[in-house]
Amino acid sequence: MSISLVVRGADGKERRADFEKTKLTIGSNPRCDVAVTDPGVEPEQCVLVRRDDRWEIFDIGEAGGVLLNGRPVGHAEVTPADEIWIGGTVLRIVEVGEEAVSFTESSSTVREEMPAAPAPPAPAKAVPLVRAPAARPDARFALLNEVQKLISSIGTEGNIFEMILDTLFNAVPVRRGFIALTGEDHELQVKAHRSREKGSAANERIEVSRTLVGKVLETGNSVLTSDAEADADFSAARSIHRLRIKAAICVPLVVENEVIGLLYGDNREQPGTLTKDHLSILNALASVAAVAVEKFRLMAEYDAKLKIEQALAIARSIQLNFLPRHPPELEGLEVWGRSESCDETGGDYYDFFPMQDGSLRVVIADVTGHGVGPALLMATVRAALRVLIHAEPSPEKLMNRLNNLIRADVRDGRFITLFLGAIDPKERAFLPLGAGHTPPIWCRAKDKSTHLVTSSGPPLGILPDIEFTCGTKLPLAPGDVLLFTTDGIIEADNPEGEQFGLKRLRALVAEHSDGTAHEIGEAVGKAVDDFAWGRPLRDDATLITVKVR
Repeated sequence: MSISLVVRGADGKERRADFEKTKLTIGSNPRCDVAVTDPGVEPEQCVLVRRDDRWEIFDIGEAGGVLLNGRPVGHAEVTPADEIWIGGTVLRIVEVGEEAVSFTESSSTVREEMPAAPAPPAPAKAVPLVRAPAARPDARFALLNEVQKLISSIGTEGNIFEMILDTLFNAVPVRRGFIALTGEDHELQVKAHRSREKGSAANERIEVSRTLVGKVLETGNSVLTSDAEADADFSAARSIHRLRIKAAICVPLVVENEVIGLLYGDNREQPGTLTKDHLSILNALASVAAVAVEKFRLMAEYDAKLKIEQALAIARSIQLNFLPRHPPELEGLEVWGRSESCDETGGDYYDFFPMQDGSLRVVIADVTGHGVGPALLMATVRAALRVLIHAEPSPEKLMNRLNNLIRADVRDGRFITLFLGAIDPKERAFLPLGAGHTPPIWCRAKDKSTHLVTSSGPPLGILPDIEFTCGTKLPLAPGDVLLFTTDGIIEADNPEGEQFGLKRLRALVAEHSDGTAHEIGEAVGKAVDDFAWGRPLRDDATLITVKVR
């Protein structure tokens, strides 16, 4: 959906901006669609939103500051007859008919062609073309001044594209011009355009030959015609006669030998008003403009990446708060747990639930994949578990209800493996219930033998109405150790691609079984880190140790 705005600055100068959006941000932040740098304007002052066939404005600044037709406004419909005041800047919606810039299929040739400049050139003698007056003697000083202004503008709060047009109009005698960048589809996207024409001519769109533009984009050379109507081939463009174009100039924006866009200008004055000297000047300016545009793009990418990283950091902080801050203190048991994500957010989860009868329920789970999606799903599992764990005394019925809840919520093929262990320190018994999860290790104190505690059951979220069955209740003795893990521990690999594996893990538990639950867990974590030689995790890694006193 197109929208065009006429923006009149505090200096009285007007410019027109076209957008293919249904939402526009306006504020002092240069990343806004319309940057307004007047004093007192907030980074994001207001937004224009398209709803059905009308536009509405919302003042989202903390202290207000938007006026509609001279009156403060929070939210209102905006019509082409309305004026929006922000600081000393006035904006007005204009009816959109034809695009402000169009690329026609007509052919054209050029009088002059020049390779793109890698940097602003040193002063050189001007070479005038047909009937063209030489550039002023101080043109080179003006060039240096324009270059300095453009370099200084990089990273400021101004609109970089408007600044480049300022440079274009100050450096060469053109009446109309635009700057366009190539998009991902290699089509040109006009970023800003301007006209110094008056009356009805000021609103006429700028028509440019695709042949001319294509030549600039393909060769990376700047092109100039100093007498468009006199050039038989160039004048074949219907727009040349209809719009009475006397001269036109087009230069590429080049970054690291790649054309990222172009600058175009033309006028309707006397033939020869644009010369090879002007082409040289604009060619040099374009090299600086390209760097400014590229830096602006990189800054925008960095800004977006920073926002994502900040959001992920917040999500990580919230997720960490979902995990137990401290292990529960229960008579007859030592408990310890740790979880580490391979991304900012992860899909592993563990929890401890002390029950009213003095027993403990231990939960460890793993969502397929890692990242934001699994983290959100795990938050859902945690919320459901915290409701069901005390409402449903039967572990089997609890698992059945949890499975149906997950099955109803998950539609993208994900599933969850989970292990629920009910430990009674008074009876010294362990009742296991698994749902496709890695079986825990039971290390017996009497002989340091290790055993995998199996309890067959499918992962959660795949099939509805599954009847889960607990495994055999195991007798525990003082000094026995239970170790629960997720795949990230067992599948941690070294530089040779060898996995840590269950065999090493079982031997490690037996070796350190005389220690406390905390000491055993830390020993496992250190052994896995040493085995991987400090390489980043490929999967989330979670570990729980329980020792019977």
